[in-house]
Amino acid sequence: HQSMTEAETLKRPMCLLMCDLDHFKKLNDTYGHPVGDEILKVFSNILSENVRQGDTVARYGGEEFAIILTRCDTVTAARIAERMRLDIAARKLALNRNGQVISSITASFGVAQLIAGATPETLIARADAKLYEAKKAGRNRIVIDKSALAA
Repeated sequence: HQSMTEAETLKRPMCLLMCDLDHFKKLNDTYGHPVGDEILKVFSNILSENVRQGDTVARYGGEEFAIILTRCDTVTAARIAERMRLDIAARKLALNRNGQVISSITASFGVAQLIAGATPETLIARADAKLYEAKKAGRNRIVIDKSALAA
């Protein structure tokens, strides 16, 4: 909420990314919850490594994360999300016990920029709706809310 107030007061763009790992339940079922927890840590680190100081990465629930990008418009947010998406897809994680490689870990992203009159709930809902669209369209992709582009 503080980031939204600051962005509106200073008339600076701000974006919210909602993202989660694709088929995470299957990973947990196949490799077990301890491995799932390690994958979540790797994902969290990738997200954190790709944001600037002042941005916020937070676990939103389950395997879903919310990322607040301050001083960031939709185009830049989409570039950041793409960097994150490619980074997680490129990782080859090995299981310690037998060295088996877990391949094809992917993530989906929804991007929404703050628009006038938005509340935290409406911004989250817009980004979450785009995340759902990304999942529905086949996963491992980014879908952008175009509301701010039309404004």
